[in-house]
Amino acid sequence: MSFAVAMAALASGSLSARADAVGPALAPIDWTGPYIGVTAGYGWGQSRHTDTSGSTTSDFDLHGSVAGLEAGYNWQLGDFILGVEADGSLSTIDGTSTNVCTFGCTTELRWLGTLRAKAGYPIGKFLPYVTGGAALGKVKADVASLFSNEDTKFGWTAGGGLAYAFTTGFSAKAEYLYTDLGDISVMTGLLITAKANDFQIVRIGLDFAF
Repeated sequence: MSFAVAMAALASGSLSARADAVGPALAPIDWTGPYIGVTAGYGWGQSRHTDTSGSTTSDFDLHGSVAGLEAGYNWQLGDFILGVEADGSLSTIDGTSTNVCTFGCTTELRWLGTLRAKAGYPIGKFLPYVTGGAALGKVKADVASLFSNEDTKFGWTAGGGLAYAFTTGFSAKAEYLYTDLGDISVMTGLLITAKANDFQIVRIGLDFAF
């Protein structure tokens, strides 16, 4: 009898210990509150320079790196996470074509900032999300290093990502954004319009919530 009682107590203690060990690992992550972070990644796209006579370079590739800072705020609403995020990045995304542009036609993205809404559904320590909003960037178009125009362009951006919480405070993410900043023109005697959209960015980030 005493042996049976002892075994039952031992089993009960073992199950309790297992529950205590598993319980904290299954505890939900609190994503609510403000956060700040850093981001870095790679961007690519296409541009085309076309003058008023119809002469065009055709599409040429743009590519380069981006790196910057971000800040945001998340709210827990039922099973969902809603948030707002602002970020700013320096960029080396550019490209040049010599097709019908002997000395080179170049398009550059100098910097990019976005203000976006986010919506996600947490799964354990993971938070998959979609995002979209406004974009602002400095775009430069150059023709033969003689004629150029640099302008701050307003557009839109949309994408998604996956965040992972290491602890309640720190998290990492991988994110994709598509950004359209419209066109920019250069006057060389003929008006040349550079199509300056189709920027796509893949980046990673590290955030700290407080």
